[in-house]
Amino acid sequence: SSGINAEWPLRPGKQIADCARADESFYTKAAEKARARLEPLIVENLGSVKNSLICHFGEKSDAMTLFSLIQDRITSYDDLVTLMNTHISGDTQDSLVAGAKSGIYDFFDGSNDFCDAGCVHKTTKYFKKLFIATHDAETCPTIEFYCGDCQANAESFIMGSAGSVPCCTMNALDSITSTIQSVIENYGELLIDIEAAVTETVEESGVSTDGYEAVKAAAMEQAACLGDTYDELDSEACVEA
Repeated sequence: SSGINAEWPLRPGKQIADCARADESFYTKAAEKARARLEPLIVENLGSVKNSLICHFGEKSDAMTLFSLIQDRITSYDDLVTLMNTHISGDTQDSLVAGAKSGIYDFFDGSNDFCDAGCVHKTTKYFKKLFIATHDAETCPTIEFYCGDCQANAESFIMGSAGSVPCCTMNALDSITSTIQSVIENYGELLIDIEAAVTETVEESGVSTDGYEAVKAAAMEQAACLGDTYDELDSEACVEA
C-alpha cells in the first residue's frame, strides 16, 4: 500500500550494520548498555553458579578453588578490563575490534543471503535427518562423545545420501569454517599466550590444571572427529534445488 516503505521491516542484521556504519561509537554504546544489563544478572546468579559447581565437583574441588580465585581477582568490569590490558597490547586490541567488526558485517551479509535463498528450511530438514541417523540407543545414545560410533553413524548417512545436502547449506558451512580458520591463523598465537599466562597464574595459586588439560585434550579429540565428518560432507556433491 502507498505510504509504506518497501524496506520495512528491516532485518535485524541490516539495522545493526546500518547503525554501526552511521555512528562510529555505536559498538561502544552497545557494549556499555550490555554491561549495564549483564552486571546485575551476573551478580544475581553467582550463587547459582557456585552451587552448581559444588554439586558437580565438590566443595573442596579444584573447580571451586578456581571459581573462588576468579571471584577474588575479578570483582568488577574494570578488573576484567585491567586483566585484558595486562595480557593484550593496545595495538592487538584494536586489531581484534577491527576484525570483529569486519566479521560481523560479513556474517550479516551471509545470513541475509542464507535467508533470501530459503535455505533455513532446507538446512533444518537435512540436519534433522542427519541427527536422527546419528542417534542410536545402543551405539550412540548421546553425542557427548562424538568420536567412534556416533561419527560412524553420521558419516554412513552422509555417504548413503550423497547429493542431497543443499548447496546453500554447504556455502554457509564453508563460510563459518573459513571464519574460524581465519581467527586461528590471525590470533592463534595470542590465544596460546593468554592461556599460558592464565594457567601460570592458576598454578601459582596452588590450583591443579590437570583436570583442565584432560578436558581440553578430550575436546580437541572430539573436534578432530567433527572436522573429519565435515570433510566427508564437503566432499559430497550438493543439490541446488
